Amino acid sequence: MAEKRVITTRHGRPAAEPVGSDRRGGIDFDKLEAARRRLGIEGDGEGWPEEFNDPAFSRRVLGLDDE
Repeated sequence: MAEKRVITTRHGRPAAEPVGSDRRGGIDFDKLEAARRRLGIEGDGEGWPEEFNDPAFSRRVLGLDDE
């Protein structure tokens, strides 16, 4: 099957052309673990204060409640 080329235009002029990618998505857990060791991060987040698991707390920290 032949590839088809798609070009998005704006006012009749080419504006964007989507292209394929060979890169696969997802998390590379080996790299993640290596970075955690390099940065001295231990554990899996257990033991965090319960308030950190509250969406309202996150909104306060990000300043979103001021809106």
